Amino acid sequence: MDISAFITFSVEFVLFTLIFLFLNTPAAKKICQRKKSYLVLITGILFAQIVAILFIKNEVGDVFLFSKAGHYLRLKLDFYEFDSTHSQFPFFPFLIYFHALGNFLAENIGFFTFSFYLKLLLLLPCVYLLSYQINRNLSSLPIESKRVAQLQFLASPLTYAIILFHGQVD
Repeated sequence: MDISAFITFSVEFVLFTLIFLFLNTPAAKKICQRKKSYLVLITGILFAQIVAILFIKNEVGDVFLFSKAGHYLRLKLDFYEFDSTHSQFPFFPFLIYFHALGNFLAENIGFFTFSFYLKLLLLLPCVYLLSYQINRNLSSLPIESKRVAQLQFLASPLTYAIILFHGQVD
C-alpha cells in the first residue's frame, strides 16, 4: 500500500469510526426518533460512503483479478482454459457479467476505477439491503433502536474496511 492509500484509509477509517461512536450515544437514539432526521442520517452516511470510494484510487490485487476476468469475458476468452487450477481467477464468479460491465466502464471512463464500480455495487444493493433486513429483524425493539442499529451497521469501521476500502465481502 502506498503512502497516499494509507493516508486515505486512515482518514476515512477515523471518520467512519467517529460516526459509529456517535451512533452509540443517547443523542443518536433521540435523533432517530424523528423519521426525517433518520433519513438525513442514512442519506449522509451513503453520501460519505460514495465520496470515500471516490477517493480510493488504488486497486487491490485480488479485486483487480475480477476486472481481468470481466475483460476476458468481454473478449469471449475462457479464463478457466488457462487457469484450470483456479489459482488466479475466481472459481465460480457470480458477478462475472457485472465484472465485465465494470471493466468496460473503467476502460472507457478514465476517472473511475473498476473497484469503484464494484464497491458501488456492493454498497447499494448489498449493504443497504442487508441493513434494511437488520432493521426489519429487530421487530421487538423500539423504532429508534432499530434505526440506530441499521445506521451502526452502515457506519461501522469494519463495513468501511471490508466493503469500501478493500472491495470484497468474503
